[in-house]
Amino acid sequence: MSRLALIALALFLLPALPAMGESQPQPPAAGQVAVPEDAELRMARVEFDHVPHSDLDCTQCHHTWDGMSEIKGCSDSGCHSDMVAKKGEGSFYAAFHERTSQISCLGCHNDRSQTDKKHGPVKCMECHVKNG
Repeated sequence: MSRLALIALALFLLPALPAMGESQPQPPAAGQVAVPEDAELRMARVEFDHVPHSDLDCTQCHHTWDGMSEIKGCSDSGCHSDMVAKKGEGSFYAAFHERTSQISCLGCHNDRSQTDKKHGPVKCMECHVKNG
């Protein structure tokens, strides 16, 4: 390859170098699962820590994320903001409790409990822990 071709290739690739070194976004610190502002809660709020879930691809839970834009949570407008329905794509309840879906907490935990892999809580009070 000629020196001129190498320089042209370097100039073409140079803007892409920072993006090639980027990894997945850093998740927020452990805390409570966000719920829509108008939510009427019947159970204790759920604590969530991303660290035990670090072996998962972000899109397993954040299934509408395109890999580039800001990651949104289930409580964000237009996602799972239906606080009344127990079923359906817009249901906030189903996003966490659908037993057969790999994109819900309970579905993933149930599936993993059937294998030798570690799994998370599968009973109500294991997630909805009352504080104090």
